[in-house]
Amino acid sequence: MIKEIASKVISIDCDKDSGADYATPKNALQKETKKYDGLFSEHVIEHIPIQAVPEIFRDLRCLLNKDAEVILTIPNIYNFGAFFSNYEHVNFSPPDHIASIIELEGFHCNKIFSWSKQRHVQRHSSLSEVEFFIANFLEKEFNLQLARFVTINLTAV
Repeated sequence: MIKEIASKVISIDCDKDSGADYATPKNALQKETKKYDGLFSEHVIEHIPIQAVPEIFRDLRCLLNKDAEVILTIPNIYNFGAFFSNYEHVNFSPPDHIASIIELEGFHCNKIFSWSKQRHVQRHSSLSEVEFFIANFLEKEFNLQLARFVTINLTAV
């Protein structure tokens, strides 16, 4: 879908079998002369050690125009079932920490929001009174949440 609405799209993925254009943002910086108006990352950041995030976004910032839109979606670490169901997750930073680190590399965080897919929303809306009480207690006391995903919206500055 993104390729259909964009005039130029590049992909970056360290997996050699992914068919991506580049293995790292540094590789893209070496060859790309055009700057881009957007960055879309779905379920990537949780697979990158937090120590590597600043350099990666510093490099990505160089590929983006001023005011480029950035959309990052990650599993919600405050929903243990959603986050810890994949043992390849290595970045255990909360979304607001990730956004703060990225802001230090030339971005502005516009919004962070939690959400779930429709089938999970339907399950949440059909909670019994006791389940609803427990969910509220866990959220208030331990910041655990039912929402399965978090989207971070940033702008390149």
